[in-house]
This record gives sequence, structure tokens and C-alpha cells, in this order.
Amino acid sequence: PTKKQLLRDITKSKKTQLQDIELREVQSVLFTLYNTDQLYKVIKDCKEVIEKRGLIRSDQSFREMTKIILIKMNEERRVKAKEGQNRFSSEYMEMMALVNNTTELEIFKNLFDEAKEKYPSIYTNENEQLYITDELCIQHLIKNLEPFSFLGTGDDIKGAVYEIFLKATLRGEFDQYFTPRELVDFMVSFADPNIGDVIVDPACGSGGFLIQAFNYVNSKINESGSSEIDNNNKFRALVDKCLWGHEADYDLHVLAKINLIMHGDGWNNIYQGDTLKSDKLPENYFDLVLANPPFTIKYAFSDVLEKFDLGMGKRTEELDVLFVEKSIKLLKPGRDLFIILPEGLLNNKKYNYFRTWLLKNTDMLLSVSLPEGAFIPFGGSVSKTCILGVRKKGELAEGYMPPKYVFLGHANEVGYETGKKGYRKIDNNDLEEFKYLISNVFDGV
Repeated sequence: PTKKQLLRDITKSKKTQLQDIELREVQSVLFTLYNTDQLYKVIKDCKEVIEKRGLIRSDQSFREMTKIILIKMNEERRVKAKEGQNRFSSEYMEMMALVNNTTELEIFKNLFDEAKEKYPSIYTNENEQLYITDELCIQHLIKNLEPFSFLGTGDDIKGAVYEIFLKATLRGEFDQYFTPRELVDFMVSFADPNIGDVIVDPACGSGGFLIQAFNYVNSKINESGSSEIDNNNKFRALVDKCLWGHEADYDLHVLAKINLIMHGDGWNNIYQGDTLKSDKLPENYFDLVLANPPFTIKYAFSDVLEKFDLGMGKRTEELDVLFVEKSIKLLKPGRDLFIILPEGLLNNKKYNYFRTWLLKNTDMLLSVSLPEGAFIPFGGSVSKTCILGVRKKGELAEGYMPPKYVFLGHANEVGYETGKKGYRKIDNNDLEEFKYLISNVFDGV
């Protein structure tokens, strides 16, 4: 609309007078959006206070931080649902401790118990509790985090928490790396999930693919032109039935759930454990798989290997190879997988067996070579990587039609500096050009 049309529509629209409680939340959102640098400093300070004042080990401090994020987020959602004031405040803590003749720490623990009750499956251990025992530590954390909002600003929170708490300590046995937002956006855009599609990430990490898929499908729902009741039903189906994830790391799977709640919802089908032997993800069930599995890690459990074509009769097989087969098993025939893999799987003679199996069971949709060092800012992996898209073959009787074209691309720039330890955005992004090309490159072919 023109500025004139916009002003006319605003003038005509019904005005809502915000109550003081709601106004405070709006101010928090604006403050957070305009103070990202300060947010990073505050999260860094939280880590230091939790470890040094709260005496929590550095490898456990992230788990305590997720509990604090959960409490704060629950309070913000309570205000949004008109269930009362935001109790994550120094003023409330001080007053309630005085009224109840107790400590602020005890009041805070009660808020954590309430949040757990509201989201009962966030922690698989139902006895999960707050391990910080220092009163001044809790007071300091509340005072520092109080001005910020965690709803509607989730990417900044996630980025800060990952950068400060996880980047140096998380790697562990499965070499967890995080998928850059630029790659996630491109893959979801190319996959183009539809309303009602059931989507899974079998190595979901902190939930980046699922959040972007949620946003993408939710936009389609909002733009569908359907009635409000119909849109509400579609939204409920999206968050209750359509988003699934599995993650080996316990703390990461908690972060994935909290991330999804921050962004809107859809956390109730996130599971923790070894995806390759899990019975939580039904086979031939999903419409879309989006994944960035661990690279080149040897997997050596013979009872599990025997269940995979690519692992049968072997002492070991690489996790990324097994994740591709697992992903294909999860898909309905005729449905798509988009996955980030080491480029060697596609061009090294050593992996001929893998490519033979893949082309027997799928048809190619997409292959995009990524620049060297694309994952160095996100966990340090030096692997030369690519994005692969394939469609699971179906029986002819099911009316399966193989894709007409395959899109091949070589990306030199991907929207951020590659090969550097720190993440820094740049203007050049070949993936954005690919998005444009994909919509018209095959016209007239």
C-alpha cells in the first residue's frame, strides 16, 4: 500500500488501549531488538555469574541457563495470554519473599516448578530442579535479564546462548555443529513445504530447520485467505502434528524445545537419544526431511548396523551415510530429503557404494557445492560441504513421477564470512540468486 493508504487503514482500524502490564512487554521487545550487542554482554555475564557465584561447573552451566530461559519465557507467555503480570522481576521477587517470609531463591524455584508443569515434556527427567543455591546469584541474573524479551526475538537469544555457552564446550562425541541461518533459509525455501506436510529433522540440534519450517508454513496459513477458524485449525495441526525432531544431546534437545516455544510452538514431538535406533520416528510417515547430521564419525554398534543396507555386514559405518539411509526410510514414497553432507560423499571413489545405493532409491533434485570453511564459524568443522536434495522413489502403481530437472549450483559466497571463527554477515549471497534462478531457470526447457 501507499503511505496514504496505510495511514487511512491505520486511522480506520480499531484502537486497543494497552494495559501497563502489556505495555511493559512491548517495551521489552523493542529494547531487545535495539540492544542486541548488550544482550550478548548480559548472556556472557550470566555464564560467569552461574559458574563463579552459583558454583555450577562450566559443562553444566548451560543446563541451568535453559531453566532460567524457560522461566522467563513462561512469564512472557502468561502476559500474552492475559494470565497476570510478568513475575520475572526483581520487584516481584523481593515483594513475594517479604510477604511469604522466605527467600527470593525459593520464590524463583516455585516459578521453575510452574513452568515445568506448563510444559511437562521439556525435561525428560521429571525431577529436574534448579541447582543454583546462591541467593545473590539469582538476584543478579533476574536483574540483568529482566529488561529483555525472549518472545519474538528468539534468533538473537539462540545466537547469544550458542556463542557464549556452547561453542567451546559442546562438541562432544557426536561433533555437533550448528547450521547457519542462510543455509537453513535456502533449503526450506527450495523444499517449499506445504500446509499439512509432516516435517522431521532427525539430527535437530537446537531446532533451526524446524523453526524456519514452522515460520514458512505458518506464513502460508496466514496468506491462505481461509477463515479465521480454518486457519486456527491448520495452525493447531502444524504445532501438534507436523513438526518432529530427534537429537542425541540431552541439553540440545531441551534447547530445541525451548526455541520452538519462543518462536510459536510445535515442541511436543522432539525426542532425545540415538536416532539410528530410536522407535520414536515412524518409517514411511514424513513428507519432508531436513537435516545436517554429524559428519564422518564412525558408528560401530553391530545390532544397529545390521538394520541398514549401508551398514549390513560392516564393523563400522560413517554416521552421515547412515543418516541419509535413515532419512530415506522415514519418508513416504515420492517425498523429499534436503541434507547437508561432506562433499566427498558425492565425488570420492571411496563412496561409490553410497552413491549407487542413493541413486537406486532416490531421484536427484538439487546439488549445491558450498565454499570451504562454511562451518568454521559454527563449530569449527573444516569439511568441504554441499547441500543435497533427493526424492524417495515410489512404485509406478502409486503414480510416482520422477522430477523433470535437477538444479546444480556452486556457491562462492553464502551471506557470511567463511573460514573465520567468528560469524560476520556480508552482502554477497549466491544462495539468494539461486532462489531467484530456481523459480525461472527451467522455463521453456
